[in-house]
Amino acid sequence: MTVAAADIARARKHLGYPAAQPIAGWVGGYPVLSQSAFLFESNIQRLIPASEPELYRLLNILDRIDCALENVSVAGAPAEQVEGVTLNLQEPKWLEERYVYFANRLADHLGCPLCPEAARFQAPRSVGNVSVRR
Repeated sequence: MTVAAADIARARKHLGYPAAQPIAGWVGGYPVLSQSAFLFESNIQRLIPASEPELYRLLNILDRIDCALENVSVAGAPAEQVEGVTLNLQEPKWLEERYVYFANRLADHLGCPLCPEAARFQAPRSVGNVSVRR
């Protein structure tokens, strides 16, 4: 049993890899993948069939968190309290932390790192992969 192309695309998205395959350089006139992308592409193609349910479970969790983050960011929070209901202004931060947690679990499951260039996994004040201190 192999992982469907749509599920590979979901995993690629949640690990921060671009939809287009990044090229690290050229060797002998042929493109060479970056090391982290190579590990992802190689390992997801060789996934043990018995571990596929865990892959789908993690992908579904990440999809739900991503959807919740999108709903929070689209709706926004213009007020802390509306008609006696107090909004949890920490929810977006908590969702982001949960997303990173489960993305790391997915990376561990696949035996590959999160994409080092992905903005969602970098420190808030960073330039590339170098954190900026003030």
